[in-house]
Amino acid sequence: MIMRCFKFLLFPLILSGNILAQGNLPIALKLDEKNGFKDFQIGDGYSKWQKELKFLNKKNDLSFYTYTGNCCPTIFSVDVEFINLGFKDGKLAVIYLETKTVRVPSKTKWESDDYEVIKRNFDLLFEVVSPNFPTDDNSGRTISQWIGKKLFLTLTYHYQGIKKLGDSVDGSGNCSVMLGLLPDTIKDF
Repeated sequence: MIMRCFKFLLFPLILSGNILAQGNLPIALKLDEKNGFKDFQIGDGYSKWQKELKFLNKKNDLSFYTYTGNCCPTIFSVDVEFINLGFKDGKLAVIYLETKTVRVPSKTKWESDDYEVIKRNFDLLFEVVSPNFPTDDNSGRTISQWIGKKLFLTLTYHYQGIKKLGDSVDGSGNCSVMLGLLPDTIKDF
């Protein structure tokens, strides 16, 4: 699961460029105003979090760490599995989190209730309704994205197929959220 962070790191950046180029998404100024997730703020120095970080990997000019502290066990009441933080030149540039795997409550839809709760709350928080962008690769992923003038936020639902969860076998899935600097602003960071 942790490697998904790296696998999909460039996808939201490419998607954001395509959406911006097409002019399909209004600018979410509230995203830039928020500038982070709970206690984490884009631009935080590495030293602020270093005692609660475990090194994961280095990808290009970003160093990724798993957050080991107690902040942020939920996002809009949905349980968080883990949080990864990406630093560029000692400053927080990317926040990535995944929710715990849950049952998909219906055989007629792919997305879990968790995805719908998170998406609805982001739509309200940023005052911009993002459309769902289902992928066409038969993966069951659905993506929503909010773009500010300096930040992007991507919510992705990952359908994981049929799994044994507890005593029953059901469809399952989880969500990931990636918040970071837009590619054209990272050079000025």
